[in-house]
Amino acid sequence: MKLQVALDVETLERAVELIEQVKDYADIIELGTGFMGTYGYRLVEEVRKLYPDIVILADVKIVDGGYGVSKKVFDYGANISTVVGYADEQTLAGAVKAAEEAGPGHYAMADLMHVPDYTVHQDKLNKVGMHYVSAHAATDREDNDENFEKVLQRLADTKLTAKLAVAGRITLARMPLVKKYNPDLIIVGSAITKAEDPRAAAKAFKEAMA
Repeated sequence: MKLQVALDVETLERAVELIEQVKDYADIIELGTGFMGTYGYRLVEEVRKLYPDIVILADVKIVDGGYGVSKKVFDYGANISTVVGYADEQTLAGAVKAAEEAGPGHYAMADLMHVPDYTVHQDKLNKVGMHYVSAHAATDREDNDENFEKVLQRLADTKLTAKLAVAGRITLARMPLVKKYNPDLIIVGSAITKAEDPRAAAKAFKEAMA
């Protein structure tokens, strides 16, 4: 199980502060959708210049132009590009193709946010060879442990060949529940980035995953 820290911040300066604090424990640094929207795709290039060795996910959530957008962020230095899971098969396939052309260490991730039935897209995601599929576990109207587990179970029951990622209000208290389903990747945002001590929070998550 790997830890992805989501940076949904407004400035590059704040991102750098957080990366410095969590980089020893984060396997992947995510540049959030809003953050990318503020700076554009070249944000990836700026972060890559500062941190040549970290794994960067550009959360661009592509709906159309899967190949072109993914290729652009890979060219700027991203390792992972995201595409919405309900996109057309050609869009999903394009994102996968761009990742494979970029070479080893590059991946496409399909985001299943706002998808109530994962099985609807299962065959399409498997057919294109999607590398990662991410479920947002807090999309239920009522955020409680019962609903959280329902989403985890739904993801586990879907016959996906991709590695599985889970995001959405993951807290340390919920880690035993997350570990029960053993996803390949957990994505944590505010529980780390808004903690009083982000470094200590990232360390605690990493230890909880062991």
